[in-house]
Amino acid sequence: MEFDKAVAELATLVETLERENDERALLLLQLVDAIHRPALERMAAGDFDDPTVEALLYMYEIVELADVEDDAVVLSQIEGLRRPVYSDVTEAASLAPGELSKVTLEGIEILLVNFEGEIHALRDGCPVDGNSLEGARLTAEGVLVCPWHNCAYDVRTGSRMDGEEGEGLRVVPVAQRNGSVQVAVNVA
Repeated sequence: MEFDKAVAELATLVETLERENDERALLLLQLVDAIHRPALERMAAGDFDDPTVEALLYMYEIVELADVEDDAVVLSQIEGLRRPVYSDVTEAASLAPGELSKVTLEGIEILLVNFEGEIHALRDGCPVDGNSLEGARLTAEGVLVCPWHNCAYDVRTGSRMDGEEGEGLRVVPVAQRNGSVQVAVNVA
């Protein structure tokens, strides 16, 4: 995703979360900020050897930890965080805009959705009864409609969009590298 588009979507999401008073999501954003801000401040000051900077760079796979013994503090700080491990699932060109594709990786069923040229990944299975969403309909607004119950979910966030109470879909981290679509089922 392009930087400008990501910033705009983040701003919209934060406004929505504040309006809906979603305390868990707002807490998540605050925690991400609490992890990133000190590391970025130290990076801006040129202190790249600080453990918080090393932890942040390691979390994004930008650097490898050179010496595990010296970086025990860094490892203990990020031990509880699961770093996404991405695996190839398909070629990006094989999924045209508006198309859905079901894949299985490590025994986990994933639904890939190309919405407006951007590929999203969700755990496959309607929260109502677990039936596959493979035959779902994707609307022009990015809403995935369950073929069994007409439940509606935002393909970008997994949130329920039909006004009904109930669980949303679990979003799976997705990346595109070298023409391949990759997902990280270890954190999904």
